[in-house]
Amino acid sequence: MELLGDLPELEMEAGKAVIREGQPVNNLYILKEGEVEITMDRTPVCRISEKGTVLGEVSSLLSGTATASVITSKPSRLLVIEDSREFLKRNNEALFLIARILAERVDRLTRDYVDELDDNDSSYWRYRV
Repeated sequence: MELLGDLPELEMEAGKAVIREGQPVNNLYILKEGEVEITMDRTPVCRISEKGTVLGEVSSLLSGTATASVITSKPSRLLVIEDSREFLKRNNEALFLIARILAERVDRLTRDYVDELDDNDSSYWRYRV
């Protein structure tokens, strides 16, 4: 991906923390190869092996601590974007891509939530005038 330029690469063996829940996150990570497991409160949420997956974006944008842990479940290689907030401020294309990823997640969560709540009376979700 041209917009990333020449980024440092991080190689990690299985079982290592890329990001720790509750800790400050200053970098973005892009999965180049391998697999990671996302956990919240030590509960597995999902496994990700899709090349190009961005990790640490929520914490970077909110300037907060990590909302989840990212642990390698297989030996993995990640690209590292250091000082992610400055990188995103300077790079509108990367910021747009991350905004799109986050919007897709919100859309998916909203649809799942609506499906779960829908009891054939969708008045809760109707717009009221």
